Amino acid sequence: MNKLSERLQVICSMIRGSGTLADIGCDHAYVPIRMVKSGQFSRAVASDVRPGPLQIAAEHIRAENCSDRISVRLSDGLAGFVPGEADTAVIAGMGGRLTGRILLASPAVTGAMKELILEPQSDLAWVRHTLLETAFGGQYFRIADEDMVEEDGKYYQVIRAVPSEEKEVLSFAYEYSYGPVLLQKRHPVLRQFLIRREAQLQKVLVNLEKKESVRIRLRIGELEQERQMIRAAKERYETADLCE
Repeated sequence: MNKLSERLQVICSMIRGSGTLADIGCDHAYVPIRMVKSGQFSRAVASDVRPGPLQIAAEHIRAENCSDRISVRLSDGLAGFVPGEADTAVIAGMGGRLTGRILLASPAVTGAMKELILEPQSDLAWVRHTLLETAFGGQYFRIADEDMVEEDGKYYQVIRAVPSEEKEVLSFAYEYSYGPVLLQKRHPVLRQFLIRREAQLQKVLVNLEKKESVRIRLRIGELEQERQMIRAAKERYETADLCE
């Protein structure tokens, strides 16, 4: 099997479940192959909404002699699954809005999962709001763990969520964007990201302030708001109690 990228290695390391794994938008099926060959999962389903990538996944599964344990399925998100069919769902490598829509579109299937591993590549605050504030088929989720990795100049946050008896509401707005567990852990990659992003915002704001229009003013306001959130997150990062 090809060596996993750092991003995929982090995703695999976050999975704690067993039984049956559902990889939604499986790409090359690297994650289910790794998890089945490790013995952690007895079975997996590699799914995708497009026949082309699914065919490539099937070829990789056959090459790794995993066809008896990993099936491929043409499915629009979780729509092709039934509640309880899989124990863990991995939804990685997609935009945040699509990630959230997949969870919302099949609430009974989402709510029956014992574990969700999410790696949205945008709109992280929206994903966390959706994940924590929605009763999927009557089932809430809480954030059990988070990790973060930088690869080829891009930053990826990975969220592990498990069922919860009640709704979890985060205390601060910036936690939805930057991750309550990442902040509590004082994750070094998060600190690197916050510093770099604040520097980027500063440069953009300097250039924008030289221009004058209603649209520019609105954009400056949006960026200033993001900068304030970053500063609040950095302060929280520096004062997090590691003993909690």
